[in-house]
Amino acid sequence: MTGNQSTVENAKEKLDRWLKDGITTPGGKLPSERELGELLGIKRMTLRQALLNLEAESKIFRKDRKGWFVTQPRFNYSPELSASFQRAAIEQGREPSWGFTEKNRTSDIPETLAPLIAVTPSTELYRITGWGALEGHKVFYHETYINPEVAPGFIEQLENHSFSAVWE
Repeated sequence: MTGNQSTVENAKEKLDRWLKDGITTPGGKLPSERELGELLGIKRMTLRQALLNLEAESKIFRKDRKGWFVTQPRFNYSPELSASFQRAAIEQGREPSWGFTEKNRTSDIPETLAPLIAVTPSTELYRITGWGALEGHKVFYHETYINPEVAPGFIEQLENHSFSAVWE
């Protein structure tokens, strides 16, 4: 411990070193706060502050009532590309999931959208909203409009499948 560093900073540095040394794999659970406090010889509140500092740096995350976990590597995906979220996640060793909050037909579409997909503002479109997740953590929300003339029956075929599974 250097003279200028606080106990929190020292605990954070030691935890960070343990993470770099691979005490647990990405996505893996850290020992309990009680165990970590004993290993480091510090009080729980000091440990909690060190853990919160590592969380602020996106090195770990906390699940309520489950503990602290090591973050996964950054997920690289651009929704502007035609690659599916599911395929990109699997290729990067991640566990994708998704859900839908709404699937309906609507003619109430944003004015800015109509010219982009070459329809009139009163054209009826499918509107699908939902979310995508990695390892059970929601990482995005989507609101998607699809022309039923281009993809007849899309909503009925979608059920709980991914968009790409239905398109293919």
